[in-house]
Amino acid sequence: LTGGTGAIVLGSSDLSTVTATIPANTTLLAPTGWTGQIQPPIKAAATGTPPSGFKIGDLVFSMGSTIKPLLFNQPVVIVFKDIKTGDMMFKEPGMSDFVKMEKCAGTDYNNPTPPAFPGECFAQNGSETKVVSYHFSDFAQALPQVPVIESIDPGICTKNAQIPFEVELTLAQSPNMKGYLIGRTICESMTSCSGQEKLIGPVDNV
Repeated sequence: LTGGTGAIVLGSSDLSTVTATIPANTTLLAPTGWTGQIQPPIKAAATGTPPSGFKIGDLVFSMGSTIKPLLFNQPVVIVFKDIKTGDMMFKEPGMSDFVKMEKCAGTDYNNPTPPAFPGECFAQNGSETKVVSYHFSDFAQALPQVPVIESIDPGICTKNAQIPFEVELTLAQSPNMKGYLIGRTICESMTSCSGQEKLIGPVDNV
């Protein structure tokens, strides 16, 4: 816990890659039953239900309270040095569902546009991730859930003469990922193809 300019910086000697800064003159809107303690950032278990089409990343951090959400009357800034790119999500204490976060408005990483109360947003500069939030919660990476190719029609192999060869498939077993292109798929014979799961991006038709 440090200060000096009026702001309060929360950190942990066990987790030097995450800091949370509470601006000066900030009011904590504590819920009923709050213990009066603010937990500094710590690593948390990757438990809970991610948003549709995503999975929980390996980097999950918890801060504030393990029982009740802690709200502030102005946004706090949380910096994650281990998370450089990708989507972010949060989960309130006591809840099971993660919620995908939106990117902050504006292009200035050092001064991102705060969200409306009591929301949250995130910004990235390629080296770290900054969350601007009116609350402390569990925060985590939101990684795309790559669908598993369960079976491939061997008939596609007859369209090419050279073995092995590569084909592009628009196959998605997960309904949340329908419309995404998976490639490359290697056909090793006329009747056998092995899928290499690589999410390329959305396509118009499946």
